Amino acid sequence: MPITRRSLLAGAPFAAGIIATGLPRFAVAQARPVTLRYLASRGSISPHELADALGYFKDVGVKLENVGYSSGGPESLFALASGSVDVGSAATAAVINSISGGNDFVAAYPSNGINGQVRSVFYVLEDSPIKSIADIAGKTIAVNTLGAHLDYT
Repeated sequence: MPITRRSLLAGAPFAAGIIATGLPRFAVAQARPVTLRYLASRGSISPHELADALGYFKDVGVKLENVGYSSGGPESLFALASGSVDVGSAATAAVINSISGGNDFVAAYPSNGINGQVRSVFYVLEDSPIKSIADIAGKTIAVNTLGAHLDYT
């Protein structure tokens, strides 16, 4: 049976579907394993840690390596700048300031950020006299790492 333009055009989507179905598996089989070093944050889980825990990296050759714990976004940015980690996290404003300061980063995705309804959460003990933000006026408080995102907003 000769191949006509009509039969070729009719079969093209079917052939493309077969090729596309096999390509990701072929590409993964050919890829070299990659280890991504990162600093974890105490008391929270990052998007890449969650993806790893859910098995998203299992069959694609990606391995996470926790090389320690970060005390905040600035430390994570310093680690990225020095090359001691491959993946980091910091507030959007801090990342932008770091890039504009000359660091060669790629911001891949924000896991949180600043919008028109930013909310900072404050925790106090149940029996604390502090019930609203106004109650901290004149008090001594602890702050996050100096240079963190609240310094830029």
